[in-house]
Amino acid sequence: GVSGGTNGYLARFTSASQLSTGVFLDNGSVGGVGATTTNIAFTVASTTALGTSQIFNVATTTGSSLFTILANGKVGMGVATPTAALHLESREIGGRVAYFRSNAVSSANTQLVIDAPTNNNSGIVLEENTTDKFGLFYNSATSDGNRLSDTFELYSFVSSQPIIRVDQAAGNTLNINSLGNVGIGSSTPIASL
Repeated sequence: GVSGGTNGYLARFTSASQLSTGVFLDNGSVGGVGATTTNIAFTVASTTALGTSQIFNVATTTGSSLFTILANGKVGMGVATPTAALHLESREIGGRVAYFRSNAVSSANTQLVIDAPTNNNSGIVLEENTTDKFGLFYNSATSDGNRLSDTFELYSFVSSQPIIRVDQAAGNTLNINSLGNVGIGSSTPIASL
């Protein structure tokens, strides 16, 4: 007979007649890899807590990572070692790195939301070869360097100064209409400035 398996785990043969415990948990209703117990349909667990080891990876036949999850929770698409909560890389020249589209039938607006905790700034940073160049920011109630509180800015990291700043205080709203007229404190500008 055969021996050496563990109840609840898929068997792994170590020789023609010897079984050992495999990494696949299967209790008859749910399964997992690296998991000791689970009540979720399928669980992948890491033995390294909050590490940078890969706990899940989908790769090409040459080993290039297409989709990976690290033990610290970071997710990468097109990159084997993601450096942010979600890290996307594309090798396609001139192609889109990400594309977001709502297919909702109703007339609801489509939004991409970037939310920061209270008294923290939120924004988008444009880089060239990992060097910050420009940013689009909402600055909260806390000032940050050359950024004023409660403002919306197009910011230059090259000059460390805002290029355009819009203050939310009453009367300080900047409006540019389709004719190119600019109004400060006016929602209907009738002249270039």
